[in-house]
Formats: sequence, structure tokens, C-alpha cells
Amino acid sequence: MEKRREVDVRLGLTISGVIVLTMLALSAYAWYQLPADVSIPIHWGINGEADGFAGKPLALLVIPAVTAIISALLAVVPLVEPRKSHLGRSEKAYLICWIGSLLMEFIAHVCIVLTALSVNVPVMQVICGSIAILFMVLGNYMGKVRSNYHFGVRTPWTLESEYSWGKTHRLSGWLFFFTGLATLLVCPLAPGPVIIYVMLGGTLVTVAASVIYSYLMWKQDPQRKSDESNRDPRLS
Repeated sequence: MEKRREVDVRLGLTISGVIVLTMLALSAYAWYQLPADVSIPIHWGINGEADGFAGKPLALLVIPAVTAIISALLAVVPLVEPRKSHLGRSEKAYLICWIGSLLMEFIAHVCIVLTALSVNVPVMQVICGSIAILFMVLGNYMGKVRSNYHFGVRTPWTLESEYSWGKTHRLSGWLFFFTGLATLLVCPLAPGPVIIYVMLGGTLVTVAASVIYSYLMWKQDPQRKSDESNRDPRLS
């Protein structure tokens, strides 16, 4: 009998702890370097200009706190997932998504800290470029994700049909990869609005195509057709 696999949350929590502690160390360093009444940029518009500001407690502590909460939630998911063995077989993809999400928070926090310390950072390019790389990495693993209720393209049709799940995730993997690649290519060349439009446009196309394709593949599922053909007409 095949040994039941489950996601190793200890590895995820260990890496999460290192990320959160590093963020707090950066915050502590910036805290003692900055005056008490400093106004720190915490949000940037699509043109790359800062349009939101906050004091030290909010600017330097909120993202580490949110990152810790996200880590805890992602550690709980494998424990409550009904299809634990399926999620376990998708462990590598799940951990990449877990750590990748936290690294996005880490990069955003680094941008805030460096900007507060008067370091000129191209925030839009750095953050969008990081998201693009995450899209490309995840795209390579989407086709290996097994059906579950918390991670992946979860539509009524993919959750009902393994055939639809597999086909849909292979398509969405390619679409996520090319969305990330297109975003990464325009990051050093285009202004902020163009970068956002490419990334969001590609994401919307990926989501819409995945939902529609999941339904079409469900309709074509050989197992579903076989079950329908074998159904007793007196039960209809």
C-alpha cells in the first residue's frame, strides 16, 4: 500500500520564521535610524509615485505581522484539507506558493524600509518583476497539482472531474508562465501603467480561460460520459 503523503508544514513554518525574523530585524534597524515623527511611504500608484504614508509603527510592523498571519493560515490548510493525500502529492507546488507569497511580502517590506532610509528604489518594477517570476515558477508546477479544495484552479467542474482538473491546470500553468514572462520583459522598459495592464490583463485572461476550459473538459471527461451511458434510465 502506498504511504499516505502530507504537506510538511514544519519546513514551511521554518522558512516562514526566518523570513518574518529578517523582516523584523530590518524594521528594528530602520526604527532606530529614523526620527519619531517620520512619514514613510507605504503605497505607490501605478505611475510609481508614493501616494500613501504612515508613521513608524504602521509602516515597519504591519507587513511582518501580516506575513506571520499568512504563514499560520497556510500551515493550517493542509490539516483541514479533505483531500490530504492529493495536497501531499502537490507538496512542492504548495510550498513554492507558500514561500513565494511570503517573499512577495518580504520584498514589499524591503522596498518600504529602503525608501524610508532615503534609498531610491524603483518600487513598481521590483514588485511587479518579483510577481512575474513567481508566476513563471508556479506555472511550471501547476500541471503537477492534484485535486484539492484549497489550492489551484477550483471550479465546480475541476473538483468533480480529475480529467478536467488535470487538463485545466496544464493550460493555466502555461498561461501563468507566459503572463509572468510578458510582465518580466516589460518591467525594465515600460512605464508603471503598462506593466500593470500587462500583468492584470494576462491574469484576467488566465482566470477566464481556465474557468471556461474547465467546463469544456468536464463535458469531455470520458469517465463522466461512461457513467452517464451506464446509468439506469429508470432512475432518471
